Amino acid sequence: MNWLESLQTAIDYIEEHLLEDELITGENVSNQVFSSEYNFRTVFRVITGYALGEYIRNRRLSLAGEELINTKATVLDIAVKYGYDTAESFTKAFIRFHGVSPSYVRKNRQGLKTFTRVILKIQAVGGSVLDYSVEQTKEIRLVGYQKAFPNNDFEENNQRIPEFIQQCCDSDFDGICEFAAGGEFADAVLGYRYDIEGTLWYAFGVDSKLEEIAEPYILKEIPAKKWLKFRCDTPSKEGMQKLWYRIYSEFLPCSSYRIMDNETLEVSFCRNGKNERYLYMPIKEDKS
Repeated sequence: MNWLESLQTAIDYIEEHLLEDELITGENVSNQVFSSEYNFRTVFRVITGYALGEYIRNRRLSLAGEELINTKATVLDIAVKYGYDTAESFTKAFIRFHGVSPSYVRKNRQGLKTFTRVILKIQAVGGSVLDYSVEQTKEIRLVGYQKAFPNNDFEENNQRIPEFIQQCCDSDFDGICEFAAGGEFADAVLGYRYDIEGTLWYAFGVDSKLEEIAEPYILKEIPAKKWLKFRCDTPSKEGMQKLWYRIYSEFLPCSSYRIMDNETLEVSFCRNGKNERYLYMPIKEDKS
C-alpha cells in the first residue's frame, strides 16, 4: 500500500467510526496505516487542508444537521450522539459551524452547511519542477540543543519549533557554531525532527566530530543512511512549508520511493555568505 492509499484508508476508517471517540484518536487512526501519529497529522493537514480534529468535528456537525431535519430526535439526544456532553455545548459548536442554531434549523428546515468526506485524487498540476536527489550521508553527530514537542498539533508545532530555533540562535548561535566540523555540512546548521514513542523531538545544532559534550548542549547521533534531498527554492519558513506540501501532493503520489515517517533533517547553509536550504527525508530500505 502506497502513502496515498494509506491516507485514504485512514479517512475511510474515520468515517466508519465517526461516532466512536475511543477509536478515532490520532494514535488509533495513525496505527491503522502503520504511521507515527505526528507524521499522520502532518500529512493529513498538508493534503486535506484541515487538522484531524477539525475534520472530525466538521463531519459530525454536518451529519448532526441532517438529523435535525430528517428525524424527531431531541437536540440533546443528537448532541450526545455526536460527542457533546450538553445541549448547550452542542449548540455553541453548531452555531460556529452552520451559522444558525439547532432550534432555527428544526423550525425552518433550512440554513445548514454541508461538509463532505474527503476522497483523495491525483490531480495534474502543470508539470512544475521539484529539485531533488538521492544522497547517502555518513553518520552525523549533531551538537546543539533539543526540545520535546509532546503536543501533536501540526499548526501549533509549526509555530513552536521556529520559536525554539530562534531562541537557540538568539542566545547561543556563535557558541553552537564553534562545534562545527569540516565536511559536507561545514557551513550549515541542522534541524533534526525525530519521534520517540509518539513524542516529537527537535534537535538544532551543527555537525560535529565530538564524542561527548557537557550540558546544556546535547549530542544526537544520526546514523548513516540514504535520503531524498529536496532543495527549497525560497529559504524561509514559508518556503519550507510550501516544499512540504509539494512533496506530499506532487512528488510522492507519482514516485516509487518509500520514505520513513518518523524523521526529517533540515539543512540550512547560512554561514560564510551562503543562503541555501534543503529538506532530507530518509528512504525506507527494501526488505523484500
